[in-house]
Amino acid sequence: MQAITAYDIAKAASGVLMTGNGDVPVTGMTLDSRCVKPGDLFVAIPGERCDGHDFAAKAIEDGCSAVLISSRRDEAAVAALKNGAALIKVADTQQALLDLAEWYLSQFPALIRIGVTGSVGKTGTKEMLRHIFEEKYRTICTEGNHNNLLGMPMTALHVDADTEAAIFEMGMDCFGEVHAMAKVARPQAGLITNIGVSHMESLGSRENIRKAKLEMTDFFDSNCTLILNRDNDLLADFLDHVADRTAYKIVTGGRTEPRTDEDLIIEDLEDFGADGISFVLRRGGNPGETQRFRLPLPGKHNACNASLAVAAGLAFGISMKEAAAGLEKLKEADKRLRVQQAGQILLIDDTYNASPDSMRAGLDVLASLAAKRKIALLGDMLDLGSDTDRFHKEVGEYAAARGVSVLWTLGEKARFMAEGAAESNPGAEVRHFSDREEMKTKLQALVKEGDAVLVKGSRAMAMEEMAEIIKQLQQTKE
Repeated sequence: MQAITAYDIAKAASGVLMTGNGDVPVTGMTLDSRCVKPGDLFVAIPGERCDGHDFAAKAIEDGCSAVLISSRRDEAAVAALKNGAALIKVADTQQALLDLAEWYLSQFPALIRIGVTGSVGKTGTKEMLRHIFEEKYRTICTEGNHNNLLGMPMTALHVDADTEAAIFEMGMDCFGEVHAMAKVARPQAGLITNIGVSHMESLGSRENIRKAKLEMTDFFDSNCTLILNRDNDLLADFLDHVADRTAYKIVTGGRTEPRTDEDLIIEDLEDFGADGISFVLRRGGNPGETQRFRLPLPGKHNACNASLAVAAGLAFGISMKEAAAGLEKLKEADKRLRVQQAGQILLIDDTYNASPDSMRAGLDVLASLAAKRKIALLGDMLDLGSDTDRFHKEVGEYAAARGVSVLWTLGEKARFMAEGAAESNPGAEVRHFSDREEMKTKLQALVKEGDAVLVKGSRAMAMEEMAEIIKQLQQTKE
């Protein structure tokens, strides 16, 4: 973070400097009082379990230069006076953080700004963008899962004078969230990986999900580019009915035929199982510009995400050859479709989250592996709305179609996965568990040498516990 003053913060956040020196320099920021470093701004965020205001005084005592608060704390005021810190009061600290980040990014007019969203594949695509842009530019991007209204402005505040490109992952649960992040980031290019069924419960329809994702373009002008997966049905519908009326440019990637000479088409796609995939990207007309890519990530679906990331690179002067060099350096994101050798088995730990699309992608990777048995341990998928039972049953049917020989499911809705699989393939071993501890106990006798195992479910299902049991069991056998 480039140094700013407490006065800068108060003005940007529409706040009032209550105590302290307005000229005090601020060189970092945190929302966690346990992570305060000298020179930091501590932003006190009220939460469901704890209120950051309760830790404001401790943050000051630990050396922070300034604190943003929305409710008065006498102990914080005393600490600020004693330690020479600036105490800044605002109406709403979360909104103040967004306003501060928006002002801060405006100080870097030459910065390349990329936004990425979508129902699934955001984080993987963000990492692809990072590796591509690092081939040419000093790049920062959203770390971990900090893709919400708190994490995204924190990423913005990590930009400094040396940063040439910033990549912002934008997640959302409802209307308005992507809009708020786009207002901060003002991306010059935005990627939408797909429109699925995640957040159906809160948004009601896939059309509404698309509308919420397209909020990324709310601040686009004629110099901006929207990059879409044209293989996705709702994005293809947008291209057919809306694209010609937009003020901004649209470029697409995918396996279907390109629309324009700037679109990218995936050809000659090869799947090497746990060793990743290889494919050719062709730009526009025939023969056009072509480049072979090798991704050390499992799953054919990654080719489409890569085509979008490459299109973003091309928009900012990164050649396909440079992009290919960057993508070869990729590694699997933590708990997202990681294929790892665990003793004498292959384990696909994809326990970060789950939706019908990502479940099918995980099952595709499982099917691509060479193994004696293909085993899937699947938990509930959440936030799918009124059709949740059907979505779960369809995943079970897909598991059967992809040759899963053992399917164990966990959770209230996952029983429909078991039903779908059992009906589609009566010869498969299908078992449903309502009790987590029973599944853990039975799991100890399930996995055998030569198996490949997929573990996946929504975040609240904590399916990583099953993955850890499998790892521990394999360690005891070594």
